[in-house]
Amino acid sequence: MSIRHLHRRLIPLIVGFGVAVATQRHGPYYSVFSNTASTFFLRPLRLQCETDETQLIHYTLKVDDLLPQKRIPRLMFYVSCMIRFFQLGIYFIPALLTFPVAYLTQETVFKSSMKNWYKLLRWTLRKSGPTFIKLGQWASTRPDIFPETFCVILSKLHDDAYKHAYQDTIDIFRVELNSAPNEIFDTLDPEPVGSGCIAQVYRGVLKKNRKIVAVKVRHPNVENIIKKDLALMYFIFRSIDSIPSMEWIGFSRQWMEFGTMMLKQLDFRLEAKNLQKFGSNFRSDHHVVFPSPILELTTEGILIESFEEAFPVQDIIKLSDNRFNGLKSQVAFLGLHSFLKMMLLDNFTHADLHPVSYLNNFWLKTPFPVFVPFEESIESVDFIDDNRPIDDLPLHINSLQDPILKEFPNVYDPQLIFVDTGLTIQLAKPQMRDFLDLFEALVLQKDGYKVGKLIVERSPQKAPALNPVQFCSKMGEMITGLLQESGLNFVKHDFGEILLSVFRMVRDHHVVLDERFTNLGMSLVILEGLGRQLSPSTDLFEAAKPALLLALRKWINLKHECK
Repeated sequence: MSIRHLHRRLIPLIVGFGVAVATQRHGPYYSVFSNTASTFFLRPLRLQCETDETQLIHYTLKVDDLLPQKRIPRLMFYVSCMIRFFQLGIYFIPALLTFPVAYLTQETVFKSSMKNWYKLLRWTLRKSGPTFIKLGQWASTRPDIFPETFCVILSKLHDDAYKHAYQDTIDIFRVELNSAPNEIFDTLDPEPVGSGCIAQVYRGVLKKNRKIVAVKVRHPNVENIIKKDLALMYFIFRSIDSIPSMEWIGFSRQWMEFGTMMLKQLDFRLEAKNLQKFGSNFRSDHHVVFPSPILELTTEGILIESFEEAFPVQDIIKLSDNRFNGLKSQVAFLGLHSFLKMMLLDNFTHADLHPVSYLNNFWLKTPFPVFVPFEESIESVDFIDDNRPIDDLPLHINSLQDPILKEFPNVYDPQLIFVDTGLTIQLAKPQMRDFLDLFEALVLQKDGYKVGKLIVERSPQKAPALNPVQFCSKMGEMITGLLQESGLNFVKHDFGEILLSVFRMVRDHHVVLDERFTNLGMSLVILEGLGRQLSPSTDLFEAAKPALLLALRKWINLKHECK
């Protein structure tokens, strides 16, 4: 082998095993290089929000977006990645050394060995910084690729509780907005109200109009750390793709999808645009709310939006008083209705649902209610009785402990608030065509074999599926059995269990689903599960009927356009 060819092979190998998260100074967001040096060595990636919105939504990551173009900066990038690798090695060595033991003993008396190893991996990912926390969260949404136990354990991987210093926030304001916080805000609480692995959120009051706002500030240097991690993953995943038994997963394609997701979350201007669009889509529904962004004060690293006083939906689940059953049922249907509207009518769906991404509060009912439970007709709406003592009741309640809410629960309607809209799903025409064909085969034709055939034929993977005929037959048997038993009644059958059975089949037969469909499916499972906790009689298809009827004509037109 010539020196030239050897050089070409060694450089990616060295970089692949050397790229990782730089050594910490005060936390996982500080590199061994100063912020200034890192900024010089790493070419900033900018998602051009001023360009066409469609291009922004369908932006996909390329490895060249991560690497400096000039030789010296690129060399220094490789060096910083090598340092990052050694730090990660300290975290990952225990998991790497114990994996063979856990794998080989899972069929013996140590049946929980792999489960315990997954927990060790979760700890490792949490310690490894923002990219790996998000990687674990992303992997937990792919039961079509990874085992169910693995996905369940990693789904509990929450954002790192790291908080950067308030002085860093002041410095970021000076760089991003050329102003100190005290020039913009009348007050800005120095203690964050929440913190994730990419940013932290403050509560402030604007000077110009005394409006209470939420101020989201990106952690310093987090962009550079994530770029290094993504470069590492690229070379590692590309190496894994060369293993014949792993080729069907297409790790390089998974890297592109995950990396694109990460970089989009780093640009808060995109989240502001998403908030605007969601607000427009739900402008006529006062029971589904999105914070309003203040665009003139929003930059790549700072997002300022209206502060929504609310509480987690999980708090409603814990209520044991039967007087709240009506409110629980409304919240359940409201969550499903809003998601189905996003998915079926708007083709613009919130893709980052987690326990704190949807909140709740209550508003006094009006003589003209805008929310009608799906199980009721418009004629049976519970209008407020004029004799009810509503004149003296507060218009808005944002605490479940409020004694007025406990005394008059039927006088208030729930309001659902969605936050963290940095990630969305919008299907392009090819994906929409696939979705419509699947819907037609499942709901209209009730042909399970055809559903399986479409899944195999439209899979984005390059490697052939394992025994596709058997896969289609299994899919047909499962759907036929459900139709004969209950006609797809999801009160009798758990939608989540059905979808996980499908994911189990595609995993066993090495069929990879489009990541957008998997994300939509898992989001629906989350909301349907939440709905069941609030109201055990929740039927997903029953909840979907209004949206399905409204979407039918639109779908027919789109199906012709997508051909």
